[in-house]
Amino acid sequence: MLHRITVIPQQQNIDAASGENLLTVLQTAGFFVNASCGGNGSCGKCEVLVDGEEVLACQTIVAQDMTVTLPVAKAAHILTEGTGFRPAASCKNGFSLAFDIGTTTVAGYLLRRENGQELTCESSLNPQASYGADVISRIQYALKGHMEELTAVIRNCITNLTYSLCEKAALTPDQITVVSIVGNPAMQQLFLGVYPENLAQIPFAPVLTQAKTVPAKSYIPLLENAELLIVPNISGFVGAKLLACNDQALYMAQELIKQVEFIELSSVSDFQGHFARNMRFDAPESYWCQRAVSMGFSKAVPMDVNTLQPRQDVRDMCTADKCGAYGKNWTCPPYCGTLDECTKKIQQYSRGILLQTVGITEKTIDTKAYRRTESQHLEQFHLLCEELRKVYPHALCLGSGGCRICGKCAFPESCRFPEKACSSMEGYGLFVTQVCRDNGCEYYYGEKTITYTACILF
Repeated sequence: MLHRITVIPQQQNIDAASGENLLTVLQTAGFFVNASCGGNGSCGKCEVLVDGEEVLACQTIVAQDMTVTLPVAKAAHILTEGTGFRPAASCKNGFSLAFDIGTTTVAGYLLRRENGQELTCESSLNPQASYGADVISRIQYALKGHMEELTAVIRNCITNLTYSLCEKAALTPDQITVVSIVGNPAMQQLFLGVYPENLAQIPFAPVLTQAKTVPAKSYIPLLENAELLIVPNISGFVGAKLLACNDQALYMAQELIKQVEFIELSSVSDFQGHFARNMRFDAPESYWCQRAVSMGFSKAVPMDVNTLQPRQDVRDMCTADKCGAYGKNWTCPPYCGTLDECTKKIQQYSRGILLQTVGITEKTIDTKAYRRTESQHLEQFHLLCEELRKVYPHALCLGSGGCRICGKCAFPESCRFPEKACSSMEGYGLFVTQVCRDNGCEYYYGEKTITYTACILF
């Protein structure tokens, strides 16, 4: 059954079958509806009025005749200023068009080929934005079976800009001999009608790797006498109208692509850490303290690393071996380093956080509560260390007691997990009570409490 949809303010009537999606109906009819998420219902931007009631077009099914009021489009500032260049000596006479398809906007320029003179320019919002605000959304929309729609709307946009540019310059489309269209690989493939599956999966390899010319009328029918220049891509998301006036530029681009080495930064092992450290966020200690509390620590405070003064008397307590760990694992003395070595290592760091887990006991000596609190503290501590070391690979994690990563240390064999191993504050000669006091943190929280303390330097 067909239903009549009246679209306001355009005062246009369109027909839609019962059960059709309203957003799809409006898009197919050529109406621009902002659907940044590609119609998934998550962005909330495709709001329209249906018979006076506010709804999301992407979540509305046509079931009856209806009046749909579209929101008034906001004005957009679109950059159309050319870059300016000198054409090559081999440039021919005639006129050319250069288009830059951006994710948000499309800019077009009409040029005189022999001298590169810009005769006029025109721009438009990219109508594909109605199907998704970003490249990824549009790729996903295409893979869901809507490739033809995305290709049709951008070609129609280029066609309309061509009409406008020719009209402003008092030319006819058949006077255009060359048209160049550039953009990032996704925009190029969607215009050319090349299925973008390659851009949806690792290694995001480009398919447009060869420079070539094809008849423009295959893509823009009114350009009967023009050649379309297809620009090669370097990589999946590395972009490419100075082609329109330079006969040599297309082939220069092909040679250039052979010489460029593309490096996928996400595959470089230490890139993420360097990147995060140099973002220059204010007070990273505050972030990690908040993260620690969200993970379950009772308290987490920024620490002044200058207050950490390793003491010989604390190391002497380790030497006395009251805990039975001295000389029996890699993270306790003497194998964690001499006092001087530990001191020098601490002095390498400028930031730190102090962590505490406070447990409640039912009696003065409550072994179960001790073990329960210790277990919670260690679990949280190891998780936080693992997360923080992704950003600061060389962070120094000092726990409460020796390393507990393994049930039994591999000593005297090599450490099984050197990248995860954690020494103790006491092992580094730090008097925990003093460290807490010097950093404005309580150590004793009253009767029937037990406190486990650790710190991380980065």
